[in-house]
Formats: sequence, C-alpha cells, structure tokens
Amino acid sequence: MSTVYGRRVRQARRIRRLSVSRLAAGIDIRQPRLSELERSYTAEISPEILAKLSSALDFTEAFFSVEPRESFHLGSLLFRAKSTLTDTDADYLAEYAIAAGEIFGALSHFASSPAIRFPELRIGTSPDEAADIVRQQFSLRHEEPIDNLTRKSERAGVLAVNLIFDARLHSRLDAFSCWVGDYTERPIIVLRSSASWERLRWSMAHELGHAVLHRRQRDGDIEDEANQFANELLLPSMALRREWPRNPTLMSLLPLKEKWGISLQALIQHGYRADLMDDYRRMSLYKQLSNRKWPDGVRWREREPAYNLRDIELPRMLGKMVEVGLGADAGLDVVSEATGNWPILLIQQLLGTQLQKSDGARSRSPLRGISRSAQVVSLSDRRRPGIAEDCG
Repeated sequence: MSTVYGRRVRQARRIRRLSVSRLAAGIDIRQPRLSELERSYTAEISPEILAKLSSALDFTEAFFSVEPRESFHLGSLLFRAKSTLTDTDADYLAEYAIAAGEIFGALSHFASSPAIRFPELRIGTSPDEAADIVRQQFSLRHEEPIDNLTRKSERAGVLAVNLIFDARLHSRLDAFSCWVGDYTERPIIVLRSSASWERLRWSMAHELGHAVLHRRQRDGDIEDEANQFANELLLPSMALRREWPRNPTLMSLLPLKEKWGISLQALIQHGYRADLMDDYRRMSLYKQLSNRKWPDGVRWREREPAYNLRDIELPRMLGKMVEVGLGADAGLDVVSEATGNWPILLIQQLLGTQLQKSDGARSRSPLRGISRSAQVVSLSDRRRPGIAEDCG
C-alpha cells in the first residue's frame, strides 16, 4: 500500500478542474471513496490506484506523498471579479496561489528572500493616507513617479506571479490577492500576464491596496477603497492638481499617463474624485474612449493610446531565488524536486514570465528547458547559499 495526503489529491484535482465524480470515474473508484480520501489527512491506497491518480491528474506519484504546508488562509482571497467566477474557477485560482506560496516556502530553504516591509495601519486609515505611507515605505517623494511598481513591491516582500489565464477567465479577472506563509504573513498577488502594461500596473497597485487596507478589516466598499489607493499610489493628488491640464482631453491627459504610468481611464476617475472636472466632462471622456477605434477595430478603451510606451513589468523574486539557490544551470526537474515534486508544466506556468528581462532579453534561466540527466543534482547540501534581495 502507498501513503498519500488527501489534501494533495484535492489540490491536484482542483488544478486540473475536475469534479469529484469525473475523477472517480476516470480512476475507477466510487465517488464516496474519493471524497473520503480527499477529506483524510493521510490514507493508504493501492499502487494501482496511485498510478491511476497520477495518470489522470498528470501529477507525479511522488507529489501525493509530500506533506502539504498549511500556510494559506482561504478567507484572505480577494477576487476583484468574484461575482462572475464559478466555484470551480475560484478553487483553481486559489490552488495556484497556494502552489506559488508552497514553492516560495520551499525555495526559502535554498535562498533568502526580501523581508516583508508592510506598514501596520491604524483602524480607519483612509486609502489616500495608506498610499502616502506606502510611498514613504518605498522611499518615494510626492513628486516622484514609480519607475517599476512590481519591482518595488517585491523588494518590500510581496510575492508576485503572472499567469496566462485561459479564455474563460481572460475577460473576467485581471488580478487577485491573498496571504501565504507559515503565519499567513506574506501577501501574494497573481496578475493576468496578457494585460497591457498600464492595466497590469494598475492591477498591481489595486491589489497592494487590498494587502495594505484589507488584511483584517473588510467593512465598507473595499473595491472602491482599493481603487482610490491605486490612483493615489501611482499619482499623488498633490501632483495631480499641479499637473492637471486646464481643459482635460484624452490627448492633454497623455503626458500624465506617460510620466506617471497610469491609464487614461484611471486618470479620468482620479481627476473627477479630486474635483478637477465635473461629471459631464468625465462621462464625455469615457464615451470618447469607448467610441474611438484603432484601424484594426479595437476600441481605445480596450487598447489605450501609448499602449506600447512601456514594457510590461514582470516579477522576478521566484526566478531570482531559483537562480541564487539552485543555480543558473538547474533544470525544471531540479526545481520540481526541490519544491515538492510539482508538475514541471505548473512550475513553468508560475515562473515562466519571471525569466523575461524588462528589455526583452532572455536571462540565463534555470527554466530554459527540461534536463533529466546531467543537470539533475542532489539537493541535500544546498541550503541558503545566497540572498535573492535584488529582484531586478
């Protein structure tokens, strides 16, 4: 008989988006038996059933015998498009966040990571005040734009991951956040990697707002609060008022977008909240974004002017920890062995975007390909040889 962890079976099933009934039918056991297996902390199953589980879920047999880390608080999940997500989608995304947290925890045995530097806010702190405190934490002046928000966030201890969402989720969700770690002390932000640079950057700011404002306190309109925080973090109201054009048009707002790295849609709302224009002008600008089109038919609201001004900000923390802790020449199989025998494809999905430098050049990445011979090494003697503080 083989000992497996029920949590691992459920985790793999949710990542593969299979129902209990469908998986049970696929491995030829009764549905109540599979449900009981998933609820058990550990269970004994036959090698034949284990082999069927591994084949049906495309996870290695070794994965199911790795003790799970109970380092995730389900209540900390914040989905901006929560009302449009099915339970299956929510479970799928949550398991990816848990996987990222577990992989981070495993890599922490081989390379140190940036310390968590998040402010403890008093109850009732406004979004604007919170954004100002975070800018101070980032050592930024009021008149100073944020060059790379993702990099700043990682250096403050945020675990960021870019994922390519499938077609079903693509139009429903830009980002979500939660807390992971032994004491659920580290914020993780999962971003849709196919978003434009300004949308992805604003999503990062929005989820930072949740991390700062809503870890424990959830009353009020938390989405509106996170929106206010994001706008104020990217462009403080003091600077907004100083640089706001006298007669705001989409074209006169472009210099603000280019300088501060904030979308036109966010600028319009930010200016309206700051009483720099009335509701009529705000709605007029929104209508122009919706009605104007590019030659290929895409509306400006979907692809704003200056959409190609910057490169997308890519996270680097996990990729850097792999390079420092396991070596620049380690293969995907080495990373899998070191982090709990996660499927190689899943590791590639979680870490693949972290290999692309901001200038578009490929790094000397441990995830370039799959090595199953010369690059397979013993991991027992690798323990925190370096520090991955610089995620740049």
